[in-house]
Amino acid sequence: MVQRRVSARVMVSEQPRLGISVGKKFGGSSDRNRFKRQVRAVFRQQREQLPAVDIVVAARTGGVAASYKDIQILFDEIINRYN
Repeated sequence: MVQRRVSARVMVSEQPRLGISVGKKFGGSSDRNRFKRQVRAVFRQQREQLPAVDIVVAARTGGVAASYKDIQILFDEIINRYN
């Protein structure tokens, strides 16, 4: 069974917007900041393809931190579902 390391809430909006939620249980400040930088980078890369939605990305605690590929997969799922 694959455990999701990152999750997102999506709501229809006028333009694509991003929110990021990372709790202190996620890890040290460098881990939290790395996660936020990766999410912002994926959002910038895929912004033109994204539908008009608000996306709030949340890091799940426990286990290994989400990788860049996990974040890309999440955004690809949002694009496929809401376009």
